[in-house]
Amino acid sequence: MARQTFEYTLRTYEPRDAASVWDLHIKGLTRAPHSNPNWDDDVRNVPDVYLHPGCNFWVLEAADGSLAAMLAVRRIDASTAEIKRVRVRSDLRRTGLASRLISAAEAFCRRERYERIVLDTSTLQEPAQRLWERSGYKRTGAREVGEFTLVFYEKELL
Repeated sequence: MARQTFEYTLRTYEPRDAASVWDLHIKGLTRAPHSNPNWDDDVRNVPDVYLHPGCNFWVLEAADGSLAAMLAVRRIDASTAEIKRVRVRSDLRRTGLASRLISAAEAFCRRERYERIVLDTSTLQEPAQRLWERSGYKRTGAREVGEFTLVFYEKELL
């Protein structure tokens, strides 16, 4: 059977996206660890956290206006950016949407003159680990956090 293709608009977060971003975030946690409500503060405050120089928060909007995926970049320091909040709607996973967002984030980071990108995921998120490794990110370590293990990745942009 032929794979269906859909058109999505890549754009920066707008205030009207708040409820949809929150919904996509929470649904994305169904397979991921989540034990601290303070970990969600950035998603509740996207403009304050991600919409200023050196940072961004993208969404992929479907033709019907629904959000299909999201990804954020925040500045760590003058040479390092961090990818955060990568979520793809469950019915659209493995369709290339995450890769499209990663490409946009990496292009943004190069324009901002970042030298490297860092991120973390958990050992429970095996598909995410494979995505990052396929995208050229190298595992740099791991740390136990309560009931799960965080895995750290980075990619040099030079």
